[in-house]
Amino acid sequence: IVHRNKILERFTTCHCGKPLLVTGQFTMGSMLKITYECTKSHRGTWYSQPKAGRMAEGNLLIPAAILFAGGTYRKYADICNTLKLKLLRVPLQQCTENIPPTCYQ
Repeated sequence: IVHRNKILERFTTCHCGKPLLVTGQFTMGSMLKITYECTKSHRGTWYSQPKAGRMAEGNLLIPAAILFAGGTYRKYADICNTLKLKLLRVPLQQCTENIPPTCYQ
């Protein structure tokens, strides 16, 4: 687990030596996406984890780990709330039936 402000400390200087400006920060389930641009118009996008097609791998691996470990969404939510992490959304029916979460983007 890495704090967002510590990640943003890495986005200060472009490969050309000019200052970087973070132009966007997006959370997509368990993945952080950062877009940036320098004063020479070099642009880029950084993802905190690999993607499987259009889905962040963590959005697939976290529910799988919960399912295979015999856990429930409620246990997962308790851990995330304690650590102040963003939760993956889950349909209410899954919550009440203690079925592990399905990831949504």
